[in-house]
Amino acid sequence: MAATVRFSRNRCKMAKTEKYIDNNCVENGIMLRADLHRMFDRFFWSIYPKTKVVVVFVPILEMMQLHGMKVKAKQGGFPPMKICQWHWDQCVVRCIQGFQ
Repeated sequence: MAATVRFSRNRCKMAKTEKYIDNNCVENGIMLRADLHRMFDRFFWSIYPKTKVVVVFVPILEMMQLHGMKVKAKQGGFPPMKICQWHWDQCVVRCIQGFQ
């Protein structure tokens, strides 16, 4: 049986084990320029977890050149899939809410 996961702003909680995963720990980070980091934190863009392709949700001129680019990550050099999926889900939800 798969464990369900509940997310808050800064951590994930696995319901089955009651174990928290900190979204802001170093192991879950991606090294970015300061401007890209701010836009990533504001959910303007994300990396699709399954294909590792950059998707820009807010059409900012500087970001559009990165849209569709595949991220090349070494083994162990990318955050865990749950963290990537959480960030992706947040971007999609915010994008959909903006169109309502």
